Amino acid sequence: MKKEKALDLPWGIMSGVSAMIVFFGVIAFILIYVISSGIAQQTSETVSAFETWYQTLIFVVVIIAAVAAVASLVMYVIRERTYKSAAGSADGETAKEEHGA
Repeated sequence: MKKEKALDLPWGIMSGVSAMIVFFGVIAFILIYVISSGIAQQTSETVSAFETWYQTLIFVVVIIAAVAAVASLVMYVIRERTYKSAAGSADGETAKEEHGA
């Protein structure tokens, strides 16, 4: 993929979606652990955070989404800086007015 095509992708949206997956995945992971702990306490058993396959799957998805969120946020910042510097070199005053600076 060419550099221009990579910069034209909606990195802000990808970062936001990844952050939402991380947020709700962490909530799901914690709630599953709390519920499993409550059940285990009533039955005098022990429980682990990675006891079932779906807890491990949620954890892996959260880790992958966190890496994707950070990477897409970095790409978003790079894209904005690239476009700002290109607009600034073409006509500096118009670029400043458009971005409110």
